[in-house]
Amino acid sequence: RDDLFQTPVDELFSTVMSIVQIQERNKIRVFLRKDPYGRFCYCLAYVPRDIYSTEVRQKIQQVLMDRLKASDCEFWTFFSESVLARVQLILRVDPKNRIDIDPQQLENEVIQACRSWQDDYSALTVETFGEAHGTNVLADFPKGFPAGYRERFAAHSAVVDMQHLLNLSEKNPLVMSFYQPLGQVSGQRELHCKLYHADTPLALSDVLPILENLGLRVLGEFPYRLRHTNGREFWIHDFAFTAAEGLDLDIQQLNDTLQDAFVHIVRGDAENDAFNRLVLTAGLPWRDVALLRAYARYLKQIRLGFDLGYIASTLNNHTDIARELTRLFKTRFYLARKLSGDDLDDKQQRLEHAILAALDDVQVLNEDRILRRYLDLIKATLRTNFYQTDANGQNKSYFSFKFNPHLIPELPKPVPKFEIFVYSPRVE
Repeated sequence: RDDLFQTPVDELFSTVMSIVQIQERNKIRVFLRKDPYGRFCYCLAYVPRDIYSTEVRQKIQQVLMDRLKASDCEFWTFFSESVLARVQLILRVDPKNRIDIDPQQLENEVIQACRSWQDDYSALTVETFGEAHGTNVLADFPKGFPAGYRERFAAHSAVVDMQHLLNLSEKNPLVMSFYQPLGQVSGQRELHCKLYHADTPLALSDVLPILENLGLRVLGEFPYRLRHTNGREFWIHDFAFTAAEGLDLDIQQLNDTLQDAFVHIVRGDAENDAFNRLVLTAGLPWRDVALLRAYARYLKQIRLGFDLGYIASTLNNHTDIARELTRLFKTRFYLARKLSGDDLDDKQQRLEHAILAALDDVQVLNEDRILRRYLDLIKATLRTNFYQTDANGQNKSYFSFKFNPHLIPELPKPVPKFEIFVYSPRVE
């Protein structure tokens, strides 16, 4: 009522007509009037009732106080049958401050401040997927992301996560993505990874041993569920972890090599043991790690006298030699198809010399024995199916090696003329 009598007639007419024109539309409007003496500003804000909350009112108040350089603010909120809530705010300002405010710009700032997470997500989804596909995505997940997710992640992260969820298929039932939190204090070594999975949540007792064997110390896990209109459930598991001391992690490498390894371990294509740490420490793909594991299984069979855990830790202690051993194997059985005889011999000899030179620096006698035996086994391998593909062009699920046992020192007698050793997780 005070506003009604204090406002000049022209200004009052303009404001009243604008309020009438809102009708019952869900939109935010802001009307500002200055006190003739310059000590107060009077503001009327109309906000859709379904988005109005204390938080929204505080955002409006903050924008007004910042722009008007106000020292104090009082407010009254009025609810009626209308779809709009009305907030009246009186702001105390310093008459010495002459501030020119553009009412339209101020209103736009208030609208922007009141935008909800869901508004941003909807706009970004349509922008990313295109109008037709984006609208379908929003309709397919009507409840969107759960409140816990919205609390922790920005809307643009949700769009990226939705892309990963939509990429899930029978052929690709699990997707993994590594990221570093934006607000992380420099010096912290905490990393996060998200696992995307359909239908059922991943059991922690299955996932944790895999991540720990890959050399990651899990600090916490946060699961989020999304429900499709067809009733199907999608899960996002967010893991926080640190890596072993002294490791400089490259997120891009993690996303490529580690994701590939994790997916194949979950599927059962690779065993879940300490050898998997080589993916991180040596940067080896999961199949190269499986190759070293297969040779370790053979070492066990010929009674070298060390358990698999010790052999794995030996390779992890000497990642440079582990890498060179896989390079030597690749040279003998993959590059052999591409290089001429002299080039191949020269390359093999140089790799052997490099491995032997590195072995001179190995301090522990048992570790030296294990690594030299690896070198002997690779040199004693005559043929392998490691690089063969099946009828569909996929790598075979098992490895077979044809050995010349006479080239392997300390082999238990009787020594056969040839031996074919077959390895696969299923055999084990």
